[in-house]
Amino acid sequence: MAAPIVAKVAVQVAQSKTGRRIILGVLALVLVIVMLPVILIGGAAMALTTAATENVETCTTGEAAGGFSAEQLGNAVAIRTVAADMEVPASGVKIAIMVALVESNLTNLANTGVPESLMAPNQGTPGSDHDSVGIMQQRPSAGWGTPSELMKPEFAARAFFGGPSGPNGGSPRGLLDIPGWESMKLGAAAQAVQVSAFPDRYEERAADADAVLAALGDTTTGCESGAGGGAPPKVVGGWANPIGMQSWGTYENHAGGAMDVHVDVGTPVYAPAAGKVFDLSEGCGGKVIGVQHDVQYTTAFAHMSSFAVAPGEHVKGGQLIGYSGASGSCVDGAHLHFEVRVGPDPTAWGTFTPAYKFMREQGITMGPCTTGCDLYPM
Repeated sequence: MAAPIVAKVAVQVAQSKTGRRIILGVLALVLVIVMLPVILIGGAAMALTTAATENVETCTTGEAAGGFSAEQLGNAVAIRTVAADMEVPASGVKIAIMVALVESNLTNLANTGVPESLMAPNQGTPGSDHDSVGIMQQRPSAGWGTPSELMKPEFAARAFFGGPSGPNGGSPRGLLDIPGWESMKLGAAAQAVQVSAFPDRYEERAADADAVLAALGDTTTGCESGAGGGAPPKVVGGWANPIGMQSWGTYENHAGGAMDVHVDVGTPVYAPAAGKVFDLSEGCGGKVIGVQHDVQYTTAFAHMSSFAVAPGEHVKGGQLIGYSGASGSCVDGAHLHFEVRVGPDPTAWGTFTPAYKFMREQGITMGPCTTGCDLYPM
């Protein structure tokens, strides 16, 4: 008897106005409980993307042309600028743009499955294709670089080209690591690097790559220097700012006034002036690159993630020499250690001049000091 009575009461409650309100309220509560995780996860992804893209300069030429957006052309400029620095011929530039068109529509894409990429400057999120990121959709898990590195169009291009000055030492192979790539069909050369499950797609974008290059013309403007890396700095009187207007700090007994510049892993580092490259790597500083400018001064950068030039190479002022990192046993988080060594032997560690003061004397303004600013002459 109890069950029929309960059923009858339930029907009466449901048919009453108050009962309908109670049922609607319960249904609404259930819906909120079910949808809350989806809302929170989606909101978090949107917040990460917004945080990365607000108030950040992305790679752009400043204007659209030939049916391509300013962002697309800016990424093409980044590819072409890196190619010129690495002495890659025009056919290699075209191959790289073909690949970027296929992989990302020449757009710097983050990946919702790779949170670090969402925090980097980006031009959208395509969803999730394994852990592929950036203009070339390269995978950190395959050894192409870290997500933050690959979200920089310049680094992505340099990794794609590879070769002796590439960041990955030939593994994975870049275009310049492929024997006889110059004699291959463009699409075949692209496939040799990308190893795609759809090898025919690259050749199909050859005409589009020509259109991009035609729209580009003589444009040389690339990514703005700053958080997202950028085009080579302006050289004034033979000297250039090697890292942009990033803040920095220094400490007592810190290589005579070395600057610890606040940057993330993968930030481009440029030669302050012309000189000869030295590999000064050691345990504490990790990967250390030095440029001897004359018999008296050598600028050195420690805790690098990779070099873009080889020891013994002669570089120009403002030329890309590598990328910041967090290497070495003395590092506590990513930053760039910048010191100026004094003396004829670049490998001799012990005699320094304050880096900020030295750069100011060359007519170069660096970013603002935030820590230890009164410890050394400015």
